[in-house]
Amino acid sequence: MLKPICSLILVLSMGLGYVNVFSQNQNCNGTRYYADIFSNYKVTYNVYYGQNTTVRGLPFELKMDVYEPKNDPAPKRPVVIVIHGGGFTQGAKDDIKPVALCESFAKKGYVAASISYRTYDLYPVIPDSTAFADAVIKAASDLKAAVRFFREDAATINRFKVDPDYIFAGGGSAGGSTALQATYLDDVTEAPAYIRQLVTDNGGLRGSSSDNFEYSDAIQGVFSASGGILRPNFIDSNDPPLMCIHANGDGAVPYDVGPIYSDNFYVGTYYGSLAIYNRAQNVGVPSELITVNANYHTNYFADPVWYDSLVNTAAATFYTVICQGSPTPKTDVMPNIGHKVYPNPADQSFIVEISDVFEQDVIVNLYNQQGQKVRTTNFSWANNITIHRDGLSPGVYIVETIVRDKFGVFPLYDKILFK
Repeated sequence: MLKPICSLILVLSMGLGYVNVFSQNQNCNGTRYYADIFSNYKVTYNVYYGQNTTVRGLPFELKMDVYEPKNDPAPKRPVVIVIHGGGFTQGAKDDIKPVALCESFAKKGYVAASISYRTYDLYPVIPDSTAFADAVIKAASDLKAAVRFFREDAATINRFKVDPDYIFAGGGSAGGSTALQATYLDDVTEAPAYIRQLVTDNGGLRGSSSDNFEYSDAIQGVFSASGGILRPNFIDSNDPPLMCIHANGDGAVPYDVGPIYSDNFYVGTYYGSLAIYNRAQNVGVPSELITVNANYHTNYFADPVWYDSLVNTAAATFYTVICQGSPTPKTDVMPNIGHKVYPNPADQSFIVEISDVFEQDVIVNLYNQQGQKVRTTNFSWANNITIHRDGLSPGVYIVETIVRDKFGVFPLYDKILFK
């Protein structure tokens, strides 16, 4: 198994630069928005959120698929908007990676949305740096329209019951790049002349993909998997937090700073996750970087351990904004749930025994000492749960037992030693 250079950190420092002016979301309980507390979700497909024209001048309707926790009574839920990858020339909102991310965030209690956006359609590949920057700016403009859509929905028909104070964005490769661009380019004077002109040609910083400009398109936090940004100096001291994961040998999007290509066409110098993280650290923006010691591009989506590191670190980053603190259980609202974990130390299995709670759903998660989730198991109406080792290495693991019944969602934490 590959080892991280920078380990997953679940408790994040908010730093000194970013100040959250919004009140804490009313559903914060120490676990929701970080842990998996829902086992099911529902999807509303092809929700219209705007329109624009492509590089070829063709009309393009912007649509999203919206994922919500199933049977969730919460009246206001934060939003995570997921943007697919594809080098700004291809990809779709129903690709495997954005769908998986939306499912993961919905299980943590978010409303998640996978959006379509305009990709470059004039030639099979992007021919030069100006065309590449134009594709990035168009995608960012479409994302901003999606953000405004949710804030308008919250203020009007309230179809999706979102918390308009907390809207986040991210994705893999071009999706992460789109989120970074939309979030951090908020002053055109920070950009070179050709980018300033492209912004103007695309309707200004807020774009022209919808006309509901009475609603903000500000984004409260970003996650990026192997993404980049046109210029790292777009990030300023008062900007929202970010989380990045990137392979240090990525040959498609540079890990630090380097050339980027569309097929074999050089389309400019691009700034990857290390350059982004260094800039954020230098100006005081809360930030987290997971470095994968590998020579690939976004392959960790296929690795359950690395995928969980991505999702859990992103969720922990967002949690610090939504709940204004680290993701830990709030014992003042914890009922008297009897439970024990035995035997401890364990050999090939252990039992989680729960009493005093009935008709409950239970999720048991195991985390290694790097904070990576290595096992998750769901149970319904269970009081004695056997967790099997199944090849896990000797050592100490965190046992997170999440009990969900008609009274609420309650986390329980233990340590187990596998001999």
